[in-house]
Amino acid sequence: MFSRMIWRSLRRLPCRVLQHVFRMNHYSVGISDLLTEEELLMQSMVSKFAKDEIAPLVSRMDRQGFMERPLIDSLFKAGLMGIEIPVKFGGSELNFVSSVVAIEEIAKVDPSVSILVDIQNTLIVSLLKRFGTPDQQECWLPRLNTEIIGSFCLSEASSGSDAFAMQTVAKRDGADFIISGSKMWISNSKEAGLFLVMANANPSAVSCVTEIENFSEYLKVIAERS
Repeated sequence: MFSRMIWRSLRRLPCRVLQHVFRMNHYSVGISDLLTEEELLMQSMVSKFAKDEIAPLVSRMDRQGFMERPLIDSLFKAGLMGIEIPVKFGGSELNFVSSVVAIEEIAKVDPSVSILVDIQNTLIVSLLKRFGTPDQQECWLPRLNTEIIGSFCLSEASSGSDAFAMQTVAKRDGADFIISGSKMWISNSKEAGLFLVMANANPSAVSCVTEIENFSEYLKVIAERS
């Protein structure tokens, strides 16, 4: 992930600047050399948060086998669960690189917590921002920023995380959809209150289904924990 992010950043640099950077670093470029002031501030803030708030709990959470709710609440309070959520929905409205930087700093202390934050920001929030209807965004983005964790439901027993081989299907039934299939290894499922379920609504396309969306080859189904 990080090598792709660095390459994406490098591609935005003018050729003469890129040549200078490579000469200066002898073809070795550190991530901090490419970060903006805002991203460096995020890196510093999350590094301190991880050491102060997460590190003291790591051994105990490993023994217990679950993530403590007070820690999850502190992630929300620190703004780490809605990094790219627009300000109008209560989020920080920062960029993707800021999310990557935050995930990396948390992973240095506890990879499990970093996965929780990663899925929330780079999968759930990103997909809702890009594909969600205005009603869905208004309903879920404020809650994803303050209280609710999202789960990404893709993997299946027969296909793992190969989206093009998944067997779960979504069929139109009047104003509703009938989802048929099963999921395994569901990311964030234990802590989540919102589930984004991947299903095939068109034999020639991979679809992601939600409760209020026009029937098309790319659909979106969101399920709330009851």
